[in-house]
Amino acid sequence: MTAIAPISSEAQDLPTLIDRAASTLAG
Repeated sequence: MTAIAPISSEAQDLPTLIDRAASTLAG
């Protein structure tokens, strides 16, 4: 169950990472 905590924390940052990746790909 402890593994769920880190995943949840990272999940909150996923949208930001995706936005950054999209911006990079968009150039």
